[in-house]
Amino acid sequence: MANSKESLSSSFLKVAKLLELSVTDNESLEVRISLVKNWFHNATKRWLMVFDNADDENVYDFMRNSYPSAGDGDIILTTRDAIAYHKMS
Repeated sequence: MANSKESLSSSFLKVAKLLELSVTDNESLEVRISLVKNWFHNATKRWLMVFDNADDENVYDFMRNSYPSAGDGDIILTTRDAIAYHKMS
């Protein structure tokens, strides 16, 4: 979920725990993003990262910084904001 900074942080915590990464409930969003991003970057299988309900411009920078720079996967962003793509660039 990417409809707010809080939901994005919660989602990254859930993903980190599902991937069995070393993360605590007290970690910052930036740390959570870094851990998950590194996992996707080094993954040996295809992956899919989905940002659902990305309607709040305040989370765009966090989302942009979470994109793995390498790896074999895809990213989907869903939003009701017709020009979100241009705002994220």
